[in-house]
Amino acid sequence: MRKQGLLIVLLVLVCGIVATGLTFVQWHPPWGFALRSFDASADTDAADTPRTGAGEHLGLDGYCPVTLVLEQRWQQGDARWRLQYQGRTYRLAGPRQRELFQQQPERYAPVEAGCDVVLAKDADRRIAGRREHGVCYRDRVYLFSDEKSLQSFWINPERYAVPPIALAGGDQLDPTRTVPAGGAIP
Repeated sequence: MRKQGLLIVLLVLVCGIVATGLTFVQWHPPWGFALRSFDASADTDAADTPRTGAGEHLGLDGYCPVTLVLEQRWQQGDARWRLQYQGRTYRLAGPRQRELFQQQPERYAPVEAGCDVVLAKDADRRIAGRREHGVCYRDRVYLFSDEKSLQSFWINPERYAVPPIALAGGDQLDPTRTVPAGGAIP
């Protein structure tokens, strides 16, 4: 009876995730989590960064980087709250997220302007990373061009990771933080 109950709970969870198009977290202990999405329509071609109507490069496919880092979930940004940083236009979820991003854009924007850090370090190549191959590691967003680069990162994340960023006010981010309680990323 207990096995049957667990199976039903698991089936309901999987169906709920697929039906709502929510994302899930792929855990890579003890370091962090990978960002995955069931929404294939949100994927982009690695060679082609999405552009806004004004011809600007759209960072994170229009998702809010502040919500991603602070809440570990995907939330579509709003064009009214957009900001430019490192050649990308980031859409923020609201005025508070815009203010936080404006105060410390390097904390919320993907590392290396979204380029694959593994290829940059190992092959001296600057290749755009893709959101579907992204990870949040120690409160920073890293994007990779393919699954192979992502796996190389997880083998030795300290080789590729950038130092933690001090928070506004001089406090330091907790370097052991990976996923907050209840965090989920689509």
